[in-house]
Amino acid sequence: MSKLYDLREEIASAIAASEMPFEQDDIIIKRVGDLWNNIASAIHASKFGVVLHIGVARGVSTEDNGLEMNVTVPITLISLPQLTEGSHPEEDLWEELVTFLHDFRFSGRSYQNRLRFQSFEDLEIEADDGTPYHGRQTEFLTYFSL
Repeated sequence: MSKLYDLREEIASAIAASEMPFEQDDIIIKRVGDLWNNIASAIHASKFGVVLHIGVARGVSTEDNGLEMNVTVPITLISLPQLTEGSHPEEDLWEELVTFLHDFRFSGRSYQNRLRFQSFEDLEIEADDGTPYHGRQTEFLTYFSL
């Protein structure tokens, strides 16, 4: 696997091993295949009706001739709209997720190789089949070297 995939896999494993209510099956890191079928299946199987998607990273070089870069990793909490008044599972878990991931240090890497909160955005998402989802995408920044 690539170093970027390994980075996303390490984030997923750390979240699944944490005290947050996510299991490995609740975390999607696939970029290929039918993403919405993966999300729909995971949401319906989830105890909390919420899944995480660790999305496609993007990088910006930090120097002219090197392979060092700042990499943005989007992590999106996705849930079906709730029928229960006042229920917002993507809201309830977001703060805990951000607190856990902010300053997360990757194993075997230096201090600069940690996640830093960068931004978030609330999303209304519609799957290809028309199913509406709520989401909150949070972007984290890390230093990365090939």
